[in-house]
Amino acid sequence: MRRFRPLTWLAIGFVKGWRALISPLYGDVCKYQPSCSTYGLRALQVHGVFRATPMIIWRILRCNPWSHGGYDPVPGTPEARQWRELHPETARSKNEPIHDLTDDNPRDHEPALRKSIPGYTDPGSTHTGTPSHTRGEN
Repeated sequence: MRRFRPLTWLAIGFVKGWRALISPLYGDVCKYQPSCSTYGLRALQVHGVFRATPMIIWRILRCNPWSHGGYDPVPGTPEARQWRELHPETARSKNEPIHDLTDDNPRDHEPALRKSIPGYTDPGSTHTGTPSHTRGEN
């Protein structure tokens, strides 16, 4: 049985209020899937207010014009586990170093990793704009 957590419910109420009152003014501008508010609700429901708050803040900080966006499930959820199983190249352990493109490790030169480099344009791509080209007009 789940216990009543008043701070968590207060935070959930805040996010739902944001979605109802503020979010419609901006339209669909989130670069991530699920949207930042959906991510926040899911994090609060799964982890509670104390563990979810840093996750939500970090997610909001990442949602900026210089970010590529993409699928970003809440850590510790079945969706995140399934994503890691289907896409092991996106998971990083705490001890794994950041990829150094100056060494000759062939794993660093895989197409999926090259595309994650800011400013990288695939030679076969017709896109010449900024990474936020899929956001639409602001």
